Amino acid sequence: MNLTAASNILRILASRTHSLTIRELHDAWGDDAPTTRSLERYMNELTAGSDGLPPLVDTDDKRPQRFTLNRKSVAAWFMTDEAALSLLMSSQYLERYLGGLDTFAIDSNRTMAEQVLEGASRGTRRIQDFMRLVPDGLGRLPASISPEVMSTVLGAITANQRLLLDYTKAQGASRQHELSAHGLVMKDGTIYLLASRGNTDEMTTFALHRASSAQLPTLPARQVPGFQLDRHIQDTHQLSHQLGPREELLDLRLRVKPAAIYHFRERPLGQDQLIIEPSSTDECFEVQARIPQTILLIPFLLSYGDSLVVVEPKSLRVEMIRWISEMQLQYANCMDIPSESHQVS
Repeated sequence: MNLTAASNILRILASRTHSLTIRELHDAWGDDAPTTRSLERYMNELTAGSDGLPPLVDTDDKRPQRFTLNRKSVAAWFMTDEAALSLLMSSQYLERYLGGLDTFAIDSNRTMAEQVLEGASRGTRRIQDFMRLVPDGLGRLPASISPEVMSTVLGAITANQRLLLDYTKAQGASRQHELSAHGLVMKDGTIYLLASRGNTDEMTTFALHRASSAQLPTLPARQVPGFQLDRHIQDTHQLSHQLGPREELLDLRLRVKPAAIYHFRERPLGQDQLIIEPSSTDECFEVQARIPQTILLIPFLLSYGDSLVVVEPKSLRVEMIRWISEMQLQYANCMDIPSESHQVS
């Protein structure tokens, strides 16, 4: 069996929710498709099984014959029990946090994983019953992305084509952009597209839930010389939340009450974090660490309420005081707003 051809056939069938004829399979293949006679031979091998492989494709008795992927056989052949468990947990994460991804692909892969686990040992199935994904914090829902937009964006990346994106900024202004995709970043329930506009090298970040539609013009994508995705993520404040150069670290010192110190023992601020035990004259622990300056630092520290105090750097302590003072003022200004009284029965 031609393994490259078999792989392409399985890939095409896996991406379809319906069965395909030989002619439809040939058209879906693209310009370098084999002849229909060769496809017929490959399909006969895949439906009958050969070279140690089980039947990986199902067919019917109609004319013309239609073919579908035998997901159970494919899963049993290619997926271990451990991989199936990992895939099930991943699908839970994808569905909750990455709205807009192809739900059919998620559902079909989860179905294959479940079919593998049907034949797994009782102990492995017991692990499945014991595993759950619980969201952190408030459990906010992901931003909703149009499946058509997501599919078109992925198609542009796959085909290395440009993309026409109808996009509305958070402030309300809308326009169409001609883009060359350079990366997809999934962060905090939002999927961002990194792309250059037109024939420029300028890189822009687009939150895909703000895109209303997308098209694929017949133009090749433009490459930006020297672009490195990981480096760009580190240098882009919107994605890394960095306030300064990534080489610049903050020497942080905190006084932490005993009731809250376990947070820093269990999840250190960094590899070099140091916890100094309380002295005889001070009940608080001291936490020292070198950390990057990010826009999330102050909200993180404020989340501990009166359980910690910033000792150093002084500039951060001053900024903390400013935040707290402004919050106090906001709440003071709200004191005159009437609140509804709720009667508890």
